[in-house]
Amino acid sequence: MDYLFSETGSQALDYAVVGRTLFAFDFDELWRAPPPPERAAELRHALRQLASQARVAVVSSQPRASLLAQLPDEIRYVVGRDGEPRLTDGPLSKREALAAVQQHSRCGAMVVVSKAHAEPLFDDAPSDWLTVQIGAPGPGPARYFVNDANEVTALLHALLARLGGTRALTPPARPAA
Repeated sequence: MDYLFSETGSQALDYAVVGRTLFAFDFDELWRAPPPPERAAELRHALRQLASQARVAVVSSQPRASLLAQLPDEIRYVVGRDGEPRLTDGPLSKREALAAVQQHSRCGAMVVVSKAHAEPLFDDAPSDWLTVQIGAPGPGPARYFVNDANEVTALLHALLARLGGTRALTPPARPAA
């Protein structure tokens, strides 16, 4: 597993913004503990900006109505535990929901950000999924990791810079050994 803000991770992000890519986030992992108001506001703002330029999905085990109240309106794909909007018949796991959203959105690739232990979201991930684990590296199927939710905000800014044609962001400090 490589650090996302390494040279290899940077190249993967460069590739991820080319073509139709779905940027998917596990809401439960971003808001596991209530973030400080300033971080929550920055995260919402960055998600709003990304959703105005690309396809963004958020999945959660919370009811969809609860998610809609907490997320920017610009996010097109919001899937909660109640499965609305229904993308297939029957209940979906987060992995199944993301695969269905990817197909529905006609995106050829997906960047998926979650914690590996949340559910087997990254197990046997298709090659068109760039998987990013939140938390220190360890055994697990994700291809890249960021240290914490603060670095997810840095990831959003890095994606926005690439979508806007600039790369003038300073990566966060190197991960702890």
